[in-house]
Amino acid sequence: MDSPEMPQGEALELFMPIFSGNKDDYGGGKVSPRPLAFDRLSEGRHSGSTSRLLTLPIEILGVFWAIFPAYHCLPWLYPASRRLLSVLQSEGNERSENNGRTQKPSLGACIRRITVATNPYWLTKRYGISSDDWGNEDKEVKAAVSSANRAYYRHVSGIGAAASSTLSYLELLDWEDKVTLPKSFFSAISESAVQHLKLFRTQVNDEFQLEYSKGNVLPSIVELSLPTKPSPWTRYKLDSSRLQKIIPFGSECELQTLVVNTSSKFMGSFFGKRGQILSLKALILENFEFEEEAFPFPEANHHVSRLCLVVALAEHTAAHVTRLIASSFSNLTSLRLHWEAISIPKPHLELIVDDAAIKRQLTGLQRLKKLAFGRHSCLPYGDPEIWSFVRCYADEVPPYGLFQQLLRQRMITEGWADNLSNVSRKERNKIRGVAWEEAHRGRMKNMAKKYVRLFPNLEWMYLGQLLVGVQDLGGDAGRQAEILSGERDECWTLLRRIFEATSVFE
Repeated sequence: MDSPEMPQGEALELFMPIFSGNKDDYGGGKVSPRPLAFDRLSEGRHSGSTSRLLTLPIEILGVFWAIFPAYHCLPWLYPASRRLLSVLQSEGNERSENNGRTQKPSLGACIRRITVATNPYWLTKRYGISSDDWGNEDKEVKAAVSSANRAYYRHVSGIGAAASSTLSYLELLDWEDKVTLPKSFFSAISESAVQHLKLFRTQVNDEFQLEYSKGNVLPSIVELSLPTKPSPWTRYKLDSSRLQKIIPFGSECELQTLVVNTSSKFMGSFFGKRGQILSLKALILENFEFEEEAFPFPEANHHVSRLCLVVALAEHTAAHVTRLIASSFSNLTSLRLHWEAISIPKPHLELIVDDAAIKRQLTGLQRLKKLAFGRHSCLPYGDPEIWSFVRCYADEVPPYGLFQQLLRQRMITEGWADNLSNVSRKERNKIRGVAWEEAHRGRMKNMAKKYVRLFPNLEWMYLGQLLVGVQDLGGDAGRQAEILSGERDECWTLLRRIFEATSVFE
């Protein structure tokens, strides 16, 4: 009987081709495998042998079992090697007796990536169905489609169960089939150690809430796969007793990176009393509401080198936060300020960045290496008093003189008569855009030069949607700013990778 959670007729969706379109190169390159070392599978015990065989990845050692049906035919192997092949043989026997399954975790720990992409040929081969069966009401066809459907969703359940139980080193689960995934699949994945989940063309029928396990949280995959070095990242579901153990008072605390949601009363109360953590290098405070007397924790940890504040925007907040950073955090090499709120106070609606104020406030951060303005604008050309608002980038209003210069150059190049009526509206708009971009790049480069002089360790900037690098040319030329971007780019992926906690603070 079909499960009520299982969509009907989904097997026919697997015949749907992937439509061509604009694609990037993601996933096109070869990914070198990172095999587990033998000491991971032997739980840290020494092999007791100098056999070179044991230096091979466990995936390659598994091939030996496929070639040699019994380890006894390999008399040249050392005892540790025979012990390993014995394990492989035992697992093979167990799988053959239990329909391909094992009772205990086995070499499934070596699986790092799974791609689910059904070949329609095998659907036709095994179940006798095809893409021509859409809407076919024949009983035999409907029975075949239903049979294929049940088999596929047993496959879905099996992968979810394996990911949450035996695939403890799984890095990527890539689902390419055009199907509806049930809640049970996502529940299983949420309990697994999978590090990356890629869903392409999949869908869900209903909105649902996933419930996470309250048991011990799984350790990081990176931590498990490294032979010696422990992972710097561990995720915990905290209560007061566990928080005290993880972040103890005194010198025994070795915490290096801390991400705190300060909107939690429990978190705010604990860290409001915690004081300085000497081992701390990176501090990320989310939903940060600046109340210096009520929450002195940031200032107490002024020694950190990386700081990220996701600030709840308020009338008085901006000045207080910049003053706090400028007066206390002299060791910063990476700074990210993110303002967010449901409503924005009127003074903060102005898009102009006061560069003079920023330079004045942040001049003490002499170790700063990265500087990025996610939303950056300058005064428009002409007399500022004439303008009652600031034009955004999309308006592209270039300086009139530069526009005229480029327009005349274009007319000469094309051999047009000296008559503007010969220039179409489309061509004028194109030239206007080129003029604006050229002027904008010039303004951003001049602005970048000022920051280079202000911060001696600055390596790159993001200004006006342009990446700017800093290069030391030596001699009288010294350190110079050069625009690296061929065109303006929001650089969302790059900025997230550099400034958000899951990557830059590793």
